[in-house]
Amino acid sequence: MAMYVSLWSMPASAYAANVVSLDTNAGFAGSNVVVALRIANDSTLAGLQFTIRDTPNLLILKSVTTTSRLSSFPTPSFNDNDTLGVATILCFTFGAPIAIGSGDVLLLTFEISTGAPPGDISLTFDQIALAHNVIHNNGVQSITVESSGVPGAIKVLDPVALTPHPAGQPANKFDQTAQAIDQDLFRFGMTNSAYPFRLTGLTFDIGYTQLSDSDLTSVQIFEDTNGDGTPDGSSFFSNISINGSNITVNGLDILIPAETIRYYVLRGTVALNQVEDQISLSIPSDGVIGNIEDATLGNIPARADGIVPDAVHTATGFTGDVTFDLSRNIIDVVKIVGVLLGNITMDGETSHYDINKDTLVDITDVSFSFSKY
Repeated sequence: MAMYVSLWSMPASAYAANVVSLDTNAGFAGSNVVVALRIANDSTLAGLQFTIRDTPNLLILKSVTTTSRLSSFPTPSFNDNDTLGVATILCFTFGAPIAIGSGDVLLLTFEISTGAPPGDISLTFDQIALAHNVIHNNGVQSITVESSGVPGAIKVLDPVALTPHPAGQPANKFDQTAQAIDQDLFRFGMTNSAYPFRLTGLTFDIGYTQLSDSDLTSVQIFEDTNGDGTPDGSSFFSNISINGSNITVNGLDILIPAETIRYYVLRGTVALNQVEDQISLSIPSDGVIGNIEDATLGNIPARADGIVPDAVHTATGFTGDVTFDLSRNIIDVVKIVGVLLGNITMDGETSHYDINKDTLVDITDVSFSFSKY
């Protein structure tokens, strides 16, 4: 038994009886795209060999899998010469050949270069060889048959762009009683290009200085259909986790139609602290560009009203917080008593409230203050 394979190349316009064609598909720079290779054959085929060129050279062949038409074929071998921009694929069988007919035989997975600009990448055949088994009295001989190729293409899509929300970012993330409440944390938009885009995940980066992970709970994401800063409908089903300085949203299935802008709101509950934080947005999906950051960092220093003009985070009306640390505690009590008795001024560092000089500010300082009078 012998198998003879010689490479056979024909121009795409000279279509023969056995036609090999490549599909077209689209994807974002940095993504994987599957292209089907189809054969319409008028003779049975036991061997296939192709050399495919991508122009410009922006693709890498990552895998080749067979369809049901090649059920008796082993896994194809392939090699991508990235320098030359060509990929060679070879597969053959000593079992049942490809029956006469038409349909997909191979699925080719290409990776688009991360730096690929929007536009078309052509896929053409440099060489095609199709082998047909001929049975003789003394064995089986494989001979090449006439064939032709039809080129395909991969379109590199314009990236989806992150878009500032028309309502801006939330200006006050606490209510006037300075209690932890469910509130808007971040607003953003997404502008899509010529093809629908499916959003599956989000990552929000948070620069904490005073907040801990446990201070941010009940995080949800909503669509804002009118772009007015008001969440609409129910929250999207997702799996949200808070890990260090990231809020990660997985399990989304949001389809953004072609050539549209959609707006979204991230909501959650923030526990009260002296806060200085910032939220920026990144998308762990191919084909998304841009960055949105919250306004300038907002500090809440020790001030009587707890308000900082133009701060990202403010708290007001916190009655009883006479030390202005946004917390009612024993230091407030010591200061009130000390001021009433005349041995503490209104202003001063926390250490000034250690009346009995034991390095602690506690109820003993209140007792010591009264014992002096």
